[in-house]
Amino acid sequence: MPVAVNYDRVLEDRSLLRELDGREGGRPPGRLVQAREVAHYLLWNVGRLVARRWKRYGRAAVMIGAPVPLAPWYESNPELYALPRHERLARVQLLTDRIMDRIGQLVPVTPVPLVCAAVQSLGGDFLPRAQLVARIAELRDALVELNARVVRADRDAEETLDVALRMLRMRRVLAPQGENYVVLPHGRELVSYYANSVAHLLGPFAAAVRARDALPAEHLAG
Repeated sequence: MPVAVNYDRVLEDRSLLRELDGREGGRPPGRLVQAREVAHYLLWNVGRLVARRWKRYGRAAVMIGAPVPLAPWYESNPELYALPRHERLARVQLLTDRIMDRIGQLVPVTPVPLVCAAVQSLGGDFLPRAQLVARIAELRDALVELNARVVRADRDAEETLDVALRMLRMRRVLAPQGENYVVLPHGRELVSYYANSVAHLLGPFAAAVRARDALPAEHLAG
């Protein structure tokens, strides 16, 4: 049964990014740094709760697709368990790849990933509000045209941006600059993280969303 889940906030997002960085040779933070960050997170949230400024973490959405029958696949591979291990695993891999493709097409698009995809596709760190709203509308329309599961697709782009901004400003990902916005230095990796959860659904915009990740660090800095 293919099931896809997406969120406006993954609680361990920064930890997952650090884990990925560690796999690629980065240096993990020490235990003291981790303990300080956990303490800051707890105190900050307790303070918001006491001050009655507690807000929800945005949308979480689940999509359940049609069941994938395995009996026909077993019938088409009657000699499966007689094959050498590497050949058997190769056939199973093809099956799991098809299932993962089915799951990928089910991924729901919540406001934060949609707005992050718009930010990522624009490329720069300074974001005129009008330009950002226009790109959100373009992405939403492309997703609807491609039959993607957009949460509240009936909501206009301005409202979608405002809903996502509550989370992105709280997480210090975007900051207002007049009527426009800037991506804060430590926010870019989270923009990429959430944008890439829906990039595969974006058709003609997918390459633009992923392009910034492919740029050399020195180009990004400029």
